[in-house]
Amino acid sequence: MPQSIKGTFVSGASVGVGQTSPELMIPSGVTTARLTLPNNTISTIDASNTCKTQKSTNGGQTWADQTTYNSAQSNVAVTVAHGEVWRLALVTQQALKSMDYELSAQS
Repeated sequence: MPQSIKGTFVSGASVGVGQTSPELMIPSGVTTARLTLPNNTISTIDASNTCKTQKSTNGGQTWADQTTYNSAQSNVAVTVAHGEVWRLALVTQQALKSMDYELSAQS
């Protein structure tokens, strides 16, 4: 699995919900990941366009919600542990909006 995931949630003509990002496996020696959710002319994150972090401690079999975000984040520290798997999940998104994300576990 990559040590960084980056992408865009896109809603299209209807309201978006339930999309998930690729998974990020936390490598040995890493205790902090960095999360960026920009809010600009292309990417919208606000009360109507939200996502959340989720983690798995059993290789992606089950997921636990962590933090829901409804405002821009820039290089925010997220506490992680070796062997965990992390992803982002789209909570809600207005039609014709997009939401960029990046989560990095670089040591």
